[in-house]
Amino acid sequence: MTPLSDAEAAAVAYADGLVEYMTETLQHILVLIDQQSDYYEIEGNSWLSKEEKELPKKKRGN
Repeated sequence: MTPLSDAEAAAVAYADGLVEYMTETLQHILVLIDQQSDYYEIEGNSWLSKEEKELPKKKRGN
């Protein structure tokens, strides 16, 4: 394999940085989605008691 030129090495480093950025961004998005699902799926959660399921309705004023 031939050694990379400076421009090729810079391009590879830039691409690696983009991949790292995309990976980190995706991890943050997945955490946000998980947090939202925890909040919005309260009423359908079979592990919660009836009182726990009613609490968000009371907070919303329903």
